[in-house]
Amino acid sequence: MTDSQILEHSSTLVNYTLFDVNWVPSSPRLAVCGSTLAGEGTLRVYSLAGQGLSEVGSATRPKAVRCGTFRSSSLEERFFCTGDFGGNVAVWDLEELGEPVEEVVGHMDMINCITGSQGDGGQLITGSRDGLVKVWDRRNMRTSTVTMEGDERRDCWAVATLEGGQYVAAGYSNGDVRVFDMKAGKVYWETSLPQGVTSLQFTGSKGEKLDMLLASTLGGGMAIWDMQTRHKVQGYTRTDLRLEKTTVWSAKSAPQDEGLILTSMGSGAVELVRYKEPGHRVMIGGDGCNVGTPGEFLQGLTKQLTDKPVTSSDWSMDKAGLVVTSSFDQNIRILIVTGVQQK
Repeated sequence: MTDSQILEHSSTLVNYTLFDVNWVPSSPRLAVCGSTLAGEGTLRVYSLAGQGLSEVGSATRPKAVRCGTFRSSSLEERFFCTGDFGGNVAVWDLEELGEPVEEVVGHMDMINCITGSQGDGGQLITGSRDGLVKVWDRRNMRTSTVTMEGDERRDCWAVATLEGGQYVAAGYSNGDVRVFDMKAGKVYWETSLPQGVTSLQFTGSKGEKLDMLLASTLGGGMAIWDMQTRHKVQGYTRTDLRLEKTTVWSAKSAPQDEGLILTSMGSGAVELVRYKEPGHRVMIGGDGCNVGTPGEFLQGLTKQLTDKPVTSSDWSMDKAGLVVTSSFDQNIRILIVTGVQQK
């Protein structure tokens, strides 16, 4: 593990509950999702300058805003898409926050997670407490283009997709993980973890080729599957790590160094973990068939930020090592992870 440090640049106290934070692409601004004490939703925009954050825009919604993403928008557009406690999906222009550009009722219950891709003109993926995963075409959001559900109606807590949108992964409250093939219109692969899945991320993938799938869990663990080699019986090889007894709210790899992972903990800490790939990712199994070789997780530095859960984090795409976190102590923190090299 490299000698990275986690430095706290600033901490900004707010008067509402924080759920999700995202860097605005190619900008020193943040988009923040949350809920006021009265239960209303709030969307805030902050700018990072000098020693801290300053609020530069806000919008209020009838329902708490749970999650948001820029991933379905082009760099020129930079529309922010959100999901709320009422099941509504909204598209926002951060330059004009009065009302959303577009809003639809997406689910019958709270939207827990949201992501997207720029494939096919922009795709949005939402996962909800109603157990459904829906795919939306940003060009026409009157109805979802695909709706996916498991054998049982479990809460969907996490969604991820490749840049081109061919594969969508979903993680559920009972530990199930499913990867859907959008072109084939079916479940491509499924497995299960011992605890509920709190976050998912495809890493290392180029175009439509699967490479790695990273997950964190309710039981304080994380896992990564090597999705280059699929054994006909054993499936994809998984590497596991137990971090702590409480929830790992998210595990996210740095865009400039995908083997470097920042985990956000229920204990109020963040921890750096390095995933070290094996020398050879494929080996011959006992039955003579190819099987993936397990890698290794190397635990690094832990920094205690607060005694409340760190609910979300986001690496900056533009500035290597720059991270924003939110936590239930109502603080937005800007962190600097040293030793991360800009690509």
